[in-house]
Amino acid sequence: MSKVEINHNQYWLDRWQNNDVDFCQESPNEFLVKHFSKLNINSSSVCLVPMCGSSIDMLYFLSNGVKVVGIELSEKAVLSFFSLNNIKYEVVDGNNYRLYKGDDIEIYVTDIFNLPKIAKNLPAFDIWYDRGAYIALPEDIRARYAKMMLQVCSDNTQILLLVMEHDKKSHTPPYSVTQAELIKNFSPNIEFELIDSKQRENIPDYRKAEGMTEQYYTAYLRK
Repeated sequence: MSKVEINHNQYWLDRWQNNDVDFCQESPNEFLVKHFSKLNINSSSVCLVPMCGSSIDMLYFLSNGVKVVGIELSEKAVLSFFSLNNIKYEVVDGNNYRLYKGDDIEIYVTDIFNLPKIAKNLPAFDIWYDRGAYIALPEDIRARYAKMMLQVCSDNTQILLLVMEHDKKSHTPPYSVTQAELIKNFSPNIEFELIDSKQRENIPDYRKAEGMTEQYYTAYLRK
């Protein structure tokens, strides 16, 4: 693991430890709700949610009959999810991970880049939902993350990728992600279609201080 990755991991562990988690939403992501019907869901569907935190989006999948497999570095975030949603769980310790297992949901506490190592322990997933993982990673680590996801996704894996795009390069997460970058990192194996975009109304002051004047939420679906 590089020094950059170690520092990046510590950044997120500190955010959770200090309850600096304003990125947590009180309701399911509007793009997820709006475009959920575009996913081919059945009674055996399983969704992978990398860097899941305590996201309420996982509860949305569960309420729609989709089993969830989460990957999260912060154990505090995982405990928060089960506690806030009153979900009973059991704990299983494995190599390179600690598993919190509830009804129809499993969350593995581990570094996201351990995913290939623990893949054989995971239920087979047919959906990859990414709201906060890709945009949480610096550009060089995003390229590595994309390469890893290409390894673990099949030709039939459905993907809903939610990112942000800024008019100025950001030096802190969430980072700006363009369609050109997705083509660079995923093509030709995976191609994405831009299915939605919404301009952010209130840009945070710290972003304005960086010279940023426009931010967009964007949604991509695997073609």
